[in-house]
Amino acid sequence: MNELVIYERKGGLYADSQNVAEWVGKRHDNLVRDIGRYCDDLAHLKIEDSTDNPALPSNLDAANFFVPGTYKDASGRKNRMYWLTRKGCEFVANKLTGRKGTLFTAAYITRYHQMEELLSARLECPAHTDAIQAVYLDPAVHYYTNEFNMINRLVLGVDAKHFREAHGIEGKSSIRPYLTDAEITLVNRLQSIDVGLVWAGLDYEARKKKLTEYRNRKAELALKAA
Repeated sequence: MNELVIYERKGGLYADSQNVAEWVGKRHDNLVRDIGRYCDDLAHLKIEDSTDNPALPSNLDAANFFVPGTYKDASGRKNRMYWLTRKGCEFVANKLTGRKGTLFTAAYITRYHQMEELLSARLECPAHTDAIQAVYLDPAVHYYTNEFNMINRLVLGVDAKHFREAHGIEGKSSIRPYLTDAEITLVNRLQSIDVGLVWAGLDYEARKKKLTEYRNRKAELALKAA
């Protein structure tokens, strides 16, 4: 089974129905048929039932779940497919039972979480993203998150996820507003050094060693100056 892939497109995160079909154990044309029926049902709910049932959510537009698209098969013929938002994946997962449903649910939750972390990290240090994309061929998500988690652990003792949990920060908000000036300065400096190390071709462990040495030297100098 191929890895479940979440794509960034037009400012959103989406799964490909071909990939999803493999994970849920359906033929792709059957999944496309089912999603088409879900879209029709949502359209009828939105048009017919919203007036009669004011308790229905106002965001039942099918585009919040499924976005139609096409792909070319080996013969060059265009075929229907759908892009699934996170809500769309939840929709499909709720229709499943048994082991495949459990596996798909775990996979899409994990992958969406990873991509959300990546998008948040990109905003914090775009130079990191540029360096990784230039040096590595088709880098996986963990290439990015490993770097940001490493630097956060060196400065804060924990990664961004656990820092948010410890400080009651909801969602994927940037943790920078909650850092001290000294912590922000050290994070910025380590990011700048790490970008150079990535460009220089050092592997993860070598970069971690260099950054740890720099962090320790800064701590020693701060103690002497105190």
